[in-house]
Amino acid sequence: MVCTANIGRSPLLAVLLQDLADRRLGTGAVTVGSAGVAARAGAPAAEGSRRIAAGWGLSLEGHRATPARFAPLDDAALIIAMTRRHRRILSHHMESLAPRTFTLRELVAALEAVDDLDEAVEEARTPQARLHAVVAAADARRPPTRLRRRFDVPDPVGGDQQVYRALGEEFTEAGAVIADTLFGPERR
Repeated sequence: MVCTANIGRSPLLAVLLQDLADRRLGTGAVTVGSAGVAARAGAPAAEGSRRIAAGWGLSLEGHRATPARFAPLDDAALIIAMTRRHRRILSHHMESLAPRTFTLRELVAALEAVDDLDEAVEEARTPQARLHAVVAAADARRPPTRLRRRFDVPDPVGGDQQVYRALGEEFTEAGAVIADTLFGPERR
């Protein structure tokens, strides 16, 4: 997950998706991390994000911001950026990231448009193989994002708790779509 300072959006979405992955695939099957394109190394998560995470029964207390240039993005099967600007920055610095870098809203729209997903993941024998198959299918269905601000998730830092609640609701809904598609059904 990538945002600007790695204190508001990206750590919150990362902790949620890590929890969903662990519950569906088993702890440690997939690693979810976060970084910021203009992060100050070591900064703690924003109070609003910590509160939302706590409301989900998760913790951001140990989170420390990581600049994107120090994150292992080469190894990432999927990179979820919060805005088109973040996606452009990453793709500009490392062209190989472009096919696997989406804004959150762009990814959800692409995943909802993939009608032949069963075929894409049928042969996937591991969570990583499923992830690669789904990302390739989503890339093929990538919606056009030029001049469409609706694909950007606004920065909540500096906003009140209502702004963070709205962000948490969006992430919960998007997380369900992403988890169902990338990680499969929840374990019983």
